[in-house]
Amino acid sequence: VFLDIYLDEDIHQAIDWTTFTPCDTSFMGVRGRQLYADVLYSAQVKDKEIEVLFMLNHERKPDDLLLLKIDEYALGAMRRSMCQKPNKSVFVLSFTLYNGLQRPYPYAYPYRYAHGHLANCKEANLIDKLVLRRHNLIDISIFHDALLTSHGDVGIVELFMKHVNDVDIATWLGGNKKMIDRLEHSKHVERSLYYLVEAGHHKMKELLTLLEKVSPKLKEKMLTTRQQIEKEALQAGIQQGMQEGIQQGIQQRDWEIARQMLLQLRIDMDLVQRATGVRRE
Repeated sequence: VFLDIYLDEDIHQAIDWTTFTPCDTSFMGVRGRQLYADVLYSAQVKDKEIEVLFMLNHERKPDDLLLLKIDEYALGAMRRSMCQKPNKSVFVLSFTLYNGLQRPYPYAYPYRYAHGHLANCKEANLIDKLVLRRHNLIDISIFHDALLTSHGDVGIVELFMKHVNDVDIATWLGGNKKMIDRLEHSKHVERSLYYLVEAGHHKMKELLTLLEKVSPKLKEKMLTTRQQIEKEALQAGIQQGMQEGIQQGIQQRDWEIARQMLLQLRIDMDLVQRATGVRRE
């Protein structure tokens, strides 16, 4: 009856209400259920591989982070439902029933930032645009090289990311004189070139041989970058080795303590194990 009153009529008509069933909310834990949702229901859209989750919430106190909490809960519910039914699209509709002492509800809903310094924004639909554009997928694999080139130095990085999986990278890199000229003056060229080795199919020796032919200047930059990265890797390895050495020293100390407790003090093995953390074996 609640949804009969408050649900949009078009959505109401599209739902197959014979599939309307309560959902288990234990995936969020007891505390999560109390904070984020009181009731969760599921229903199917008629003749469609679409599931709609209805979140019904009851709030007695205003909360300016309410939308964030509901979003967190909704994502968990969607993730679980999509894992159970991978071929279905899942949507969440939330309804929060507020009856607190502070009236009306003091925070703009559904947008937390719709009040305050944004209330006088000349573009009244700014917040709507921000919400609608929260998720952006930039698939550079389908962008033409000319478009990426127009992005300046960022375009250099994008081009390397696009072509990193090309088996015949020499044809792309060596056959474009303008590209070589831009690379020689780009501040991102060193890391971009090394990215071909780190993430692609190209060995360092092969890449250096190619650069020797098309641009000795780029080869020199590549060698400098390799030396810097190898230096960073060596420093990281030394630090890790020191940490491992310290850990081994701690283990050795624990073993010696355990040996004394067992052989000299004749302490029970179970107690020694609990005290030192040394494995029983």
